[in-house]
Amino acid sequence: MWAVARIGRRMPWYDQGGRFSGLKLATLLCLLAPAVWVLLQIPLELLEPRPVTLAIHATGLWAIRFLLLTLFVTPCRRIFLWPRVFILRRMLGLSVLAYALGHFCLFIVDKAFDLGVVANELVLRYYLTIGLLALFFLIALGVTSTDLALRRMGIRRWRRLHGLVYPALFLALVHFFMQSKLDVTQPTLLTGLALWLMLYRLVDRRFGRQRALGPVWLLSLTVATTALTALGEALYYHLAIGAPAILVLRANLSLGPAGWRPALIVTLSGLAVVIVATLRRLARHAARPMDGGLPQ
Repeated sequence: MWAVARIGRRMPWYDQGGRFSGLKLATLLCLLAPAVWVLLQIPLELLEPRPVTLAIHATGLWAIRFLLLTLFVTPCRRIFLWPRVFILRRMLGLSVLAYALGHFCLFIVDKAFDLGVVANELVLRYYLTIGLLALFFLIALGVTSTDLALRRMGIRRWRRLHGLVYPALFLALVHFFMQSKLDVTQPTLLTGLALWLMLYRLVDRRFGRQRALGPVWLLSLTVATTALTALGEALYYHLAIGAPAILVLRANLSLGPAGWRPALIVTLSGLAVVIVATLRRLARHAARPMDGGLPQ
């Protein structure tokens, strides 16, 4: 019974102290939801006419989304003054690996398990080679994500190895852009969010050592990232199909029939961070006891 209880305490919805965590359980269910939805769509014939191909795209998309979410843990902890969110980082990272492996396995299924064809395409189609390299990086991160690996490697070597998350993200985005061809709405959006995360790390390392970056800094990052996202999308379409860059920039500032453009979504995401961070700071300030006290 003791051994069974000990194994049970290692389930993903328990924290390192062996206590049940509602936060971890809710996160686990959210991470499983996209995979469950993809599996449910197959018998419902919602992924026709090429269900495997659409499932490949869905798992790849969610792998990058969850990778960005994993990288948001550190900013979330500092900006929102929420240290407890750190317990989710390993679970989020492993979910990225799980979806990336599912993405690759579905690619093999799509090729009728013909490993010769798979190997040939991985060599001849550059975007597949790039995606495979990103997968190798994610596997290295996943294998060394345990406490035992951290103790054996030492904190410095472990951190150096886990710096591979940044080239893995870069390669995954390049893979996504090349696979998407002309419609790069989703890759542009994810790249814009990735830019925000990278710029945040650079600025926080330079100016936020003692205290988390304030709302003014966060708003400035949002403005800069929005501009880079809009310019990047305009430049891509101009080079790819010769579209006038000014028309693409105008589309980013309007709610046309095609829906919200990536730059606008990046703006709203950044503003949401600014608002939540401001509210958290105000709540924390209001909760502090006032200095002084009653007069003697």
